[in-house]
Amino acid sequence: DRYGDAIESLYPNQFSELDITDAPTASSSQCTQEQLDVLNGPVAQYCAQYFDGSAAFAYCLAAAAAPFGQPDAYDILAYSPCAGCLGIFGGVQPQLTQLYPELNLENATSFCSATPEPFQSLNYNVLDGLLIATKEGYDILDQWSFELPSWLFLPRRVNVAQICVSEGYDGECEQSIIFGCTHLGATGFASDTGTPQLPSQIGSESISSHVGLNRLQSQKVVDEIFNENILDTLGIDEDDNNVVGVFLAGD
Repeated sequence: DRYGDAIESLYPNQFSELDITDAPTASSSQCTQEQLDVLNGPVAQYCAQYFDGSAAFAYCLAAAAAPFGQPDAYDILAYSPCAGCLGIFGGVQPQLTQLYPELNLENATSFCSATPEPFQSLNYNVLDGLLIATKEGYDILDQWSFELPSWLFLPRRVNVAQICVSEGYDGECEQSIIFGCTHLGATGFASDTGTPQLPSQIGSESISSHVGLNRLQSQKVVDEIFNENILDTLGIDEDDNNVVGVFLAGD
């Protein structure tokens, strides 16, 4: 909270993923009934043997959904507050052994369908953590967000803002910049082969490494967003607020 307050006091103009996702609300259930039906359904129960806080459960769910006759099972859960809750349960379960003595899918489902206090107020949205923030006097005039091909668990996006950089800005911006921020898939893995990246490619060799996904994300950024046509992509007239620069930051 102190970090957030400090950032907000120094950089009051902000654009983050919270602007494009449903605001979290304190709730006793983080999963919809449709998601609970998936968690109690045949494919999730089969994959429950792999629910140990690692990636194995999601891999299994993506691979086995169609063979078990539930082709949408993974998509129903992916990148949702319900999926975020399942992940967070792995971290809080050691603190709640009296209520949930084991780290397993049954206990995770129970936790996420009837979340005890004080965990109801957590933000279970699965976010990438992108934030564009500017100092007072440098207003964000407009903002956009683009989805990137994402790993099984963490969504990736490119957030873009048009920022006024006019000195003495008083409501009529004479100069602005386009600033983008992204966080591509990590590549620093000791072993990075035979690791399927996208649910649609489970069982396929097309992209089977984190480096491969990173390259695919980079290609999309350059081919479809940050290129010579970026102003057209954003629907900006080059003379509108006199765009004087285009920047992309991130890792």
